[in-house]
Amino acid sequence: MLLGRELPTWKQLQNKSQTVETKPYMETENTWLFAESCMSIHALLQAVRKNKMMGANLMDESREDSHKVLTRHTDGVALWLPDYFCNQTFNCFYENWLEINYYPIDSNMNPKWDILREEAKTSAMDVFVFVHYFGMYHDISKAREICNLHDAILLEDCAHVLYPHPMGRIGKMGDFVIYSQHKQLPISDGAVLKYNPDACKKELTPIVTYLNGIYANTIPAENNKKWYQKKAVQKLTNMHRELPYSYGEHIGEMESLDYPIRRISQWSYNILSGYSYEDFKRIAYLRRDNVRVMNAVITARYPKVRALNPVLEDEVPYMAVFSMADVADESEKQRIVHELLADDFTILYWPDLPSEIKYNRERHRDALQLSKDIFVIPAIHQDIKPQQLIKKFGKYMSSDVKDSLEEVGPASIDPLVKQEAIQMSHLHLDFANVNREEWDHIYQDVRTTNIPQEWIYGNAKSATEGWKVRRALVRNTSGEAVGVLQLLVKKALGIPVAIRVNRGPVLLPEYDCIENHLRVMKELRKYYPHPLPIVWQPFVVWQPNRLKELTKAGWKCFEPFAYPSGYLNLSLSEEELNKGMKAFWRKHLKQARKQVEIRHNEYDSVEVRRLYAEFLERRQIPGIPDHILQYLWMQPQPPLEVLTAHNEAGEMIAYKVLYVHGNTGTSFIAWNTDEGLEKQARTLLIFESALRLKEMGCKYYDLGGIDDITTGAVARFKRGTGDTDYRLMGEFLHF
Repeated sequence: MLLGRELPTWKQLQNKSQTVETKPYMETENTWLFAESCMSIHALLQAVRKNKMMGANLMDESREDSHKVLTRHTDGVALWLPDYFCNQTFNCFYENWLEINYYPIDSNMNPKWDILREEAKTSAMDVFVFVHYFGMYHDISKAREICNLHDAILLEDCAHVLYPHPMGRIGKMGDFVIYSQHKQLPISDGAVLKYNPDACKKELTPIVTYLNGIYANTIPAENNKKWYQKKAVQKLTNMHRELPYSYGEHIGEMESLDYPIRRISQWSYNILSGYSYEDFKRIAYLRRDNVRVMNAVITARYPKVRALNPVLEDEVPYMAVFSMADVADESEKQRIVHELLADDFTILYWPDLPSEIKYNRERHRDALQLSKDIFVIPAIHQDIKPQQLIKKFGKYMSSDVKDSLEEVGPASIDPLVKQEAIQMSHLHLDFANVNREEWDHIYQDVRTTNIPQEWIYGNAKSATEGWKVRRALVRNTSGEAVGVLQLLVKKALGIPVAIRVNRGPVLLPEYDCIENHLRVMKELRKYYPHPLPIVWQPFVVWQPNRLKELTKAGWKCFEPFAYPSGYLNLSLSEEELNKGMKAFWRKHLKQARKQVEIRHNEYDSVEVRRLYAEFLERRQIPGIPDHILQYLWMQPQPPLEVLTAHNEAGEMIAYKVLYVHGNTGTSFIAWNTDEGLEKQARTLLIFESALRLKEMGCKYYDLGGIDDITTGAVARFKRGTGDTDYRLMGEFLHF
């Protein structure tokens, strides 16, 4: 059984109580770090009650436009909670001055808005809690409307959300938002309460003032030594407690808990301070891939079980979530649960429902049914790699040959391209009869190509970095060339010590399936016997079934953060390309055309390289090495196409260099001045690059890396083109 929770690193376990200078991500103005999310809710409710007892206008029904209904008691606070809510959390913040309305949700975990609107006309509403279950976005706009109409505070419950995505939808509409970092990070406690001053037009400054007062008089939670000791034992022994699961309704009991409000403990604060925004994005990356694998495993084994987590890029999965609502009968559901437990799956239910709802089963029937039908798998956290899940559970995934006989290159995900059936065939490598003409001919006939497999680029790596380049034509049983393979060999004392295949082989469409990529690499191993390591980045788009095939063949993934990019299909007309862009892109394009002139291949290569080197040094980021650029520009026919942007005075304010390889052009390097950014020169450069590549006969324009982790702003900008995103499988090693 895999661990249901991530474990701290040894460095984190050595944590000592100390003051840290680095603040945790999200600790900004109008945020408070409590030990748990229930304490965040408790503190907010106390602040609302104090404000109400002072007679503040927020709770005043005397205004002419007010739709507010008063609570039964002067000091009461009317709290609206979904009936699908954690009973344990509720027990931790419950006070006898709370007047609770458990509003019903439907089978899709959305509030039943018609019922809520009617009840709000006659029932008091001071605080409305809206939940994004399991870290998945749910439409909160109607909750915002109801709260505005009835002068209520909207509390956006993001306790299952790791962090607020800057371009995401979660955490944007609530007056107050709660997060619970300890649910997804290796800390014993830690939760954030955040105030959104721009969420609505209500004046909530008094509430914030009371919260500051409560926070100032709250002490940190004690360092949970036992928790960290237990985690150390788990790291050493891989032992963990059995997590209970039973099929049926899960209803908690009402308890009066003395659960005082505490700030985050010092140890947890120290660990949380060590996480950057980029760290959170890497965690999100792994969690999404793990859920994709688990979704493939469960739905292949049980076709009637629905995966509820759609794995969107602006969400971070809390757990893998599944529903048995479409399974025929109770006995079948129980059989599924029994089999999963017997086969070492860690499955749980969530939550224990509030005890009160059992007294009105008709009103809360959907929540009760969800309690029975939904099960979650917590073992998708960042301590687990997708390949680990494949190794343990991959046998339950589909073994249908047709599933893996699809085109696997980047263009295969283009909705405008009809995927062709793949024919299985024996393939062999021909190292002896390779010539540039035949290589280039094949490169023109494949769907998409890439730079590392391009002929001149291989020469550049060989001439400037000490690699020996070797090339082979991939031939079928009839001797026809159906693909190319370029590899780099590193030698020491004349003996090969490492082999690298970067984004190869590149195969013709009818041969471009995962089996044939693996067959080529198996053939390559015959030329370089064990134990010589081969490092391989397949030119294959990421999918769980493909990871299964790679794992089965003995390839170990050591770098899951694979090459992500996006492309434009150049078979589209100029009008269609323009129409596919985001609105802000079209606006910037229109702006740039009025003040920027684009020139083709009017440049000084030495000056281009100098400006690029200065740009990399200033930004402290890696880029294309200068010796590679110099070698490429020394060629009689450089594969580089240069577009420069000029202002009204004719001065160069930006440029873009394209690498043209086969039927594809890729953004290679770029440079911008502040004036260029202001005048949106880069927007016009990309669009003009697409048009230039169309003129040259290219099929695709690869935008050259769309990395959300390290260059999020650039990634958002490039997606404004309306591109088709893709991501390769990662870096693999085979001994």
